[in-house]
Amino acid sequence: ILAARHALLLSPLDESAAARTMRALCDGKRPALALHEYEAFRMRLRAELGVEPSRELREMAERIRAASGVGSV
Repeated sequence: ILAARHALLLSPLDESAAARTMRALCDGKRPALALHEYEAFRMRLRAELGVEPSRELREMAERIRAASGVGSV
């Protein structure tokens, strides 16, 4: 988890780093935190670049949400 978060800290707009962080948090049984990281990443992308995350990352967030029972962020 630390290595993935460090990579995201170094490159806050790197979608692959966001995906690795989310995956690591899920593997660590922390889906709510993974969804929080997704939302923070989504907001950064929107603020900095005016875009949304890729379809793949959005679908990953939806799968985490569905599997964990965590509500929408």
